[in-house]
Amino acid sequence: MKNMSLMISVLAVLVVVLVLVLKKDFVQKAVQFLREAIIELRKVSWAGKKEVFGTTIVVVVLVFFVGLYIGLVDFVLSRFLGLILK
Repeated sequence: MKNMSLMISVLAVLVVVLVLVLKKDFVQKAVQFLREAIIELRKVSWAGKKEVFGTTIVVVVLVFFVGLYIGLVDFVLSRFLGLILK
């Protein structure tokens, strides 16, 4: 039964892919979309090495302190519940 549902799912995906590929303008629209995406990516103002490094450090430090806070709260609450449930 499990194999049958897997086969039906694969067949459905194949049918959808075939319908999309065989559709008249699908390939042309896909190519146009990719061209426009490349043009837009060229317009993006990418961050420099210094800015990326600085923001990465900020994120790592923030993740560390948030993890420390959550761990501390979890520890305190688990001890508190342990005392209540004894």
